[in-house]
Amino acid sequence: TVKVSKSATDADKNTPVAKDQTVEPGSTPKAEDSIANLSELPAGTTVAFKDPVDTTSEGDKPATVVVTYPDGSSEEVPVTVKVSKSATDADKNTPVAKDQTVEPGSTPKAEDSIANLSELPAGTTVAFKDPVDTTGEGDKPATVVVTYPDGS
Repeated sequence: TVKVSKSATDADKNTPVAKDQTVEPGSTPKAEDSIANLSELPAGTTVAFKDPVDTTSEGDKPATVVVTYPDGSSEEVPVTVKVSKSATDADKNTPVAKDQTVEPGSTPKAEDSIANLSELPAGTTVAFKDPVDTTGEGDKPATVVVTYPDGS
């Protein structure tokens, strides 16, 4: 008696592991970033999203990664792509305005107009949006621009 059986395919022998990934709105996620054990799958294995992932709005987006093995077998892996805007330094911090008094004709320092400057991230810079006119006495409205290390 000769027993004939189909040999196991790469898809039968391997189990890709789904991994959530987070991307910025409007960006294109990489299917490779949704398979946790891609490096353990056979050399020559390719991955691709079955359908494009809609990243135009924030939220969890269900997606399917098609894993194709060197022997031609394939399998589909359900994954989640999280679309989320990264919080910037400006989102995470709140500068506190502080009035200052200077002599007429002197130049005020923007640093002296932010009460909690020492609590803001290292590398934060401040500058007056426009020069402050100190030629005469009185209250002079001014705007301080706070720039964080991440550019926000």
